[in-house]
Amino acid sequence: MQLQEIKYQRFQKEITNLRQLAWGSEIKPYPFNKVIFDELDKNDKTKHWGVFHENELVGTCRLSVLSSIDELPYSELFSGLDLAPFTNFAFYSRLVIHPDFRGRGLANQLDEVRIQTIKNLDIKLTIATARDWRLHYLQKEGWKLVKKIDQYFVDKYKLSNTSILKLSYD
Repeated sequence: MQLQEIKYQRFQKEITNLRQLAWGSEIKPYPFNKVIFDELDKNDKTKHWGVFHENELVGTCRLSVLSSIDELPYSELFSGLDLAPFTNFAFYSRLVIHPDFRGRGLANQLDEVRIQTIKNLDIKLTIATARDWRLHYLQKEGWKLVKKIDQYFVDKYKLSNTSILKLSYD
């Protein structure tokens, strides 16, 4: 397995296919055009990483450095989140692992590269969205639960069991 930083534009098709494969079984009907990609994917403030097995993308994630909640997709989910006194924060999102490669530590590797990047950039606050299955691990790693979202809608599609977490460094 090889972990490397990747460019979204170069791997857009592979990332889209992997997101559809990994997430499509969770939500029916799945809102592919609204959830598979968003404006942060192509944002120059966003970094993407991929894990490859024999030249196939089997895991991916992203990290965005932002200055306002309004820059987030579905920013209404983050209403009331106090970012003071931080002027920049990182947004930790879109972790996807191919179903055949789960349970091999790939999510942990992708978490480690994002945390190291946050530290290298001297970012003091990071926020994340996470599905229920990730909550225990992230909380064990020091993330604090800020808000639990039982359900929300993207257009007519109901999404559920999502949490907002934050991680801060002194």
